[in-house]
Amino acid sequence: MEALVVRGHSKIAPRLLRLLAARQSCTRANPQAGAGRWQKRREIVMGFFGTYLFDGQRWMTHEADKLPTVPEPWLLVDIHDSDIATIAYRPTGSGSGVAYLGVTPRTYFEDPGASAPSDVAREAGGLVEW
Repeated sequence: MEALVVRGHSKIAPRLLRLLAARQSCTRANPQAGAGRWQKRREIVMGFFGTYLFDGQRWMTHEADKLPTVPEPWLLVDIHDSDIATIAYRPTGSGSGVAYLGVTPRTYFEDPGASAPSDVAREAGGLVEW
């Protein structure tokens, strides 16, 4: 299993966590509110998908499967089904510009063609330089 753990930039990690925590509440039937009554309540939803861009100043949502057009430096976090986080970053430094948190797509999908082989030390070095 290939994995990369990066301890975050002091400004980046808290902002990303706040952005992830700000998910929308869902509306569901609540039996405790009475028959046929609907009430908004916050729920944890399994299988989270989301793409977020840090443009050097702030976090924002971003379109999945599309590289940013903002000037460098930037960092893109694409979360797939709560299991894979693809980190794309520019400038790349000594890394390739793509790292994975958790398992790689090739491991998750059991398909060697789903992603290129990872060099964990190289990507960790590239992210440190970023």
